[in-house]
Amino acid sequence: MKKLQYILVMIVISTVGFISGCTEEDTTQPTVYVTAIKKDQHPDSTDKWMYYSFDTETVVAASDSSTDKWDIKFRFLPYDVTQTGIGNLIHIFQFDGPIYLNSPNVGNAKGKTKGYILDSAFVNVSYAGDDSKFISDDTANSTRIIPTNLGAAGYFIYSGPPNHTVSTSPSKTLMIKTSGGKYVKFQLQSVYQGAPAVPDMTSIWGYYSFQYVKSDTKTLK
Repeated sequence: MKKLQYILVMIVISTVGFISGCTEEDTTQPTVYVTAIKKDQHPDSTDKWMYYSFDTETVVAASDSSTDKWDIKFRFLPYDVTQTGIGNLIHIFQFDGPIYLNSPNVGNAKGKTKGYILDSAFVNVSYAGDDSKFISDDTANSTRIIPTNLGAAGYFIYSGPPNHTVSTSPSKTLMIKTSGGKYVKFQLQSVYQGAPAVPDMTSIWGYYSFQYVKSDTKTLK
């Protein structure tokens, strides 16, 4: 009789343990990752900007530019291969800024997106960083997230003559916290049509190609 009671007790314990284990496993929520590559995104010449949401992974209509529906905007870059046109292109990257996050000091009081520049190659980034690192963007040169200096220390690099092309530093990654609270590592790959590996004077600019990884936690692939 005692042996039978012992067996029954062990069966009950095993069953409870099994159910408990299943419950714990079923409630564990895995990190959700989204990896995206966008090619030749061309802002409209009339709207002057293209608005993009990492939360919805779509281009947002210009009519919603005063909302928090978008996270990042890309400036229209007029194509002009004359000396004046090239000068205007360099001026945009060095002073006006081709890219901004959706923040109040960028002209939208409802903007919630924040970010910072991480000194690490895109493929090496696996953690978003502390929330204290994420700041609102600004159009002022001194407080802008993407620095205006064109060189190895900046986000953008100007090749100089004879090609006069602009590229991004391979050792820097734009980190973003979206309006919806997601974390993103972002890399602008090219501003030239077709994203040529080595653009030159014949390359048509104004076409943004970029890649990013989005996560619902600070862990990034």
